[in-house]
Formats: sequence, C-alpha cells, structure tokens
Amino acid sequence: MVDRITPEKHHGITCDNCGMDPILGHRFRCINCKDFDLCSSCEELNPHDRNHTFLKIRIPIPGAINTFPFIPAPLSQHHPGPSAGIGTNTNPPLTFQQQQRRQIEQPRFHQLDPSAPLDRGLSLSLPQLRGRLNPPSPTFIDIVNQFGFKLQYLLTREKCSNGVAAANIYRCLMMAAQGSQGLNLEAFAKVLGFNASSEALAGTVQNIVQLDGYCKPDPSNGGGGGGGVELAIGSSVWPGRLIEIRPAWAEIMTGVFEATYAPQEARAMNAWVSERTQGKIQSVIGEGDISAEDIKLVTCLYFKAKWEVPFDKYHTWPGLFFGFDDEKGVGKVPGNLKVEMRCRFMHQTSDILYWEDNVAQMCVLPYQTKNTKKNKPEPSPFLSAPSASAASTVSATFSNDNDNKKNDSAVEPAWNAAIILPKTPGAEAILTILSHFSTSPSTLRFLLNINPPGTNNPASSNLKSTYLHLALPRFTLKQSTDISELLFNQGLRPISRPSTDFWPMTPSQYAYISSINHDLFVEVTEEGTEVAAATIVGAFGGTKPPARDPVDMRVERPFLFLVFDSRSGSVLCSAVVSEVGKC
Repeated sequence: MVDRITPEKHHGITCDNCGMDPILGHRFRCINCKDFDLCSSCEELNPHDRNHTFLKIRIPIPGAINTFPFIPAPLSQHHPGPSAGIGTNTNPPLTFQQQQRRQIEQPRFHQLDPSAPLDRGLSLSLPQLRGRLNPPSPTFIDIVNQFGFKLQYLLTREKCSNGVAAANIYRCLMMAAQGSQGLNLEAFAKVLGFNASSEALAGTVQNIVQLDGYCKPDPSNGGGGGGGVELAIGSSVWPGRLIEIRPAWAEIMTGVFEATYAPQEARAMNAWVSERTQGKIQSVIGEGDISAEDIKLVTCLYFKAKWEVPFDKYHTWPGLFFGFDDEKGVGKVPGNLKVEMRCRFMHQTSDILYWEDNVAQMCVLPYQTKNTKKNKPEPSPFLSAPSASAASTVSATFSNDNDNKKNDSAVEPAWNAAIILPKTPGAEAILTILSHFSTSPSTLRFLLNINPPGTNNPASSNLKSTYLHLALPRFTLKQSTDISELLFNQGLRPISRPSTDFWPMTPSQYAYISSINHDLFVEVTEEGTEVAAATIVGAFGGTKPPARDPVDMRVERPFLFLVFDSRSGSVLCSAVVSEVGKC
C-alpha cells in the first residue's frame, strides 16, 4: 500500500535535488517517499526512482499568476485524484472526461486583442544585462555559418534565386530543441552541430542568445536609428487552446529567449510579425493553418542600414542583367545564362575592399555606423588648446573608465555587405562556392575578418583596398520557402514523426514538427539595405578618386550577396541573386 503523507508531515517546499527554496511554479511531490519534492526543472531530468509516482501541485508565482496561468496536467486515469487526507477540496473527484472538458473550457492564456498593442503579449523576461555582450566563440560562429550555407546549397539546387538568414532559423530550431529528448534531441544535435547532452544543449542555447545580444545595437550609443544600424530580433510562442505546455520549457522561452506568449490567432500572429519586420513581411499564416492542438514558434529579424558612402542616384542607369534560363534549380536544369532582365545599375568608383582570383571577384561595402569617436574632428591649429579645467575634466573622465569596463570592453558589430561574382557563368559556379563555404567555415571567417579602419593589427583577410568601378543592380528579393523537407533529409527526420520525444515541451503523447518555413525580404538601393525576417544587406562607397584606371566589377549576372559582421565573421544573411526585375 502506498504511504501517502499529509500536509502536517511535510517539512517544506524546498527542491530536494537542486535546493530551490521555495519552489516556484509547479511542485512535484513523490507519494512513495516520506518527504521528497522536486521543482519542475529537476522533475524533467528524472533524478528520482522512475517507478515512483509524483503529484503535480501548482504553486502561485507572486506577481505573475495573473499573467502566466499555466494549467496543471490532468491526473492519470490510474490515479484519478489524491487521497482525502491531501488538500482541502471536499468536492467529489472529477472523472477523466470531466477533467478534459474543464481543461478545454479554461484558457491557458489571456486572450489577445489583435487591435491592441502587441506589447500586451505575455512575457516574463529576465532582467537585461548591463553593457554589450561579446560575440560567442569562433567555433560556434562557424557552426551557424556552416548550417546556413549548407541549407542554401540545397535550396539553390531546388530554386536558384533564394535567401537564408541562418541565425534566425537556427534560433527557432533551438527553441524547439530545448523541448526535445531522445531521438529528437539527437536529430537536432546532428543538424545544429552540438552533442546530444543536456549540458551541450544548454551551452548552445546560451551561444545563440549571446550571438543575438551581440548583434543588437546598443541603445546607449544611439542604436536603433539616427544614422546607425537598425537591428531587431524577436521570438514568440503561439500555443493552441487544447495543448498543454510544460512550465520549465516555457520559463526558458520567456526568460532566456525573451519570447512573447499569446494564443494562436491568425490575425494576431500576422500583426506581430508585421510589426517586428516594419511591415516588410505582413502574412505568414492563414486561418486554415490555425490549430488547437499544436504550438507555433516564430522568430523575426529586421535590419536596416545605410551605406557608409551611398550610391549617387544620378549615376544609376538602365542596363541588362543576364539570369538563368530556368528558375527551377540546378538539380533540374543546367542553369545557363539566357534570360535578359532590364534593371537599373548603381555605379560607384572609389577605393573599395576587393579580392580577385581565377574563381571569382569579391568586394565588401561597409554600412554606416553611429560611432562618434570615428567621426570626431581633429583639433584645429587655428583654435586655442583646451583650458586646464577642461583638460582635468577629460582626465577625470578617462580615469573613471574602469567603472564602465563592462560596457566598454565588449566590441560592437561592424556590418558590411559582400558581393561575390563567379567568373564562370552558370549556377554550377555558385554551387561550388556555397559547397566550399558549407564545408570550410573557418576559411569563410578568415575571408570576412576585416580589420576596421584605424587599427594597427595586420590584415587578416585577402581583401585589399582597390580603386574599383562597381556596377551593382538595384534589387528586391521576396521569398516564402518551406524548408522542412530539406532539413528532414539532413537528419531532422525523427522530429517529423509522432513520438513522446517532445515531452519536455508538452506532455502530448504524439508531438511532432510538421513544417518549417522561412520568409525573407531583402532590398538594396542607392541609400542602403533593408532586410526583414532573418536577414541584413548592405554596400560601401569611398572618397573622390584620383585620376587612375579602376578595376571593373560589373555585377550583370547571378551573384552571391552576404550581410556579415567583420569582427566576429557571423553571416547574418546570404542570398543567391539571379533575378533582379525592373526597378
């Protein structure tokens, strides 16, 4: 006979595994032991005897119970309710069918008014870290870049013109991986490049969150507008009304990924995406895609930047761009250059970072940043030197730098755009480059590791400042791509099969992932680049050139377009541009 303890015998609500005191959220009490309690996180790790039975007891979270009302899981049919000695409810126990009906009728989340401000979405964010974050390790940067170029290689074989925001897709998959175990966790680990262990999973989650934090502009330095780079990253979780979410996973989504929670509703989801992409992506789901029995994870990215030296609109002229003879993909057609497309070419002649060999031409165009030190004017010889009091003020300011070391020690991203033009016409040349980047990510990082102007470090890239005449087409890339099958074929197939391996996310017996979609918007004009969903794009200009013959780079056939950070080597967005259209 099971020895059920009463509240009078219980000694407290401290987790007997990790020591959390008091336990917040849900408490799990072993009914086979005299006094043994676990928090929701430890209960999922199964540190106790698997043959013992636990009671799930809801504990109110002070200040949060009205905004994050998780519903406890219904008790098993084999254990319809606790004994009369436990709890204070004297009503007769509910049947299993009554419990299911009550769970359906009682909402898990407050209803979201689509017309109301989206900030009302339920979110329990951790306190923001002070100062900037440094980028994660180069090894992790290589893993994310390798994942993105491998996916783009596969997409190019299906459809030549395409784009990928690797970190955005990686982040969304990591949100799902955090709620996986068993074969599903092994599949995520294989495709996303980490070991299938809880420690490696936690480290990878920390890395992707750190990368996102590093990429975001620093508000204290004028980030988010006014001439600088605008970059916003958002995550959200949209559960159906019949599905139950495990509190431990939900806490990681809100606390670590800073995700917004709201019930599934097509209008609200599309409004959330539209707001976070500045209206560039307005619809990602239809009414027919809404389900009461699934969870939808959405990650958004918006990037907008101006060229450091914009293109002159008076030097934009009509021209011909030669696209592929068929846009079905290299795996189905040869991909020869036959189709002529009329477009407008932006022209610029200046000193630009450039590299050329027998395979391709490449140039790098930096984006404008709001760096006040870089634009600080030199002292004028026609003005008197600063007064002693002013000098002492400056000295005092520098003497207090240690107080702000946490803010100053971290570096800011240096965003650039790269244009890679294969010398051999046709899609096979682009595929060869993508294949190389996907198998040799360290080579790519070396190529993109450009020292910012004014540093004394030796050059770490083959790119050299070259007097260049660049003819770049204006273009807009819009796509909505189902990347499910490509990822399933690369090793994620187990997550598409109904199983209990999403148990850390939801107690549903047959949870699985049915689709993975990637929407992307990239626009390049004379002023700069705008990217939505998971992408960033840009270009560079220089000073007035002397009278000398420039190297010619006419981008009049399909090319690779990258947006990247030259300090960490992280590629925010990459695109194969084989269609430009009329601009």
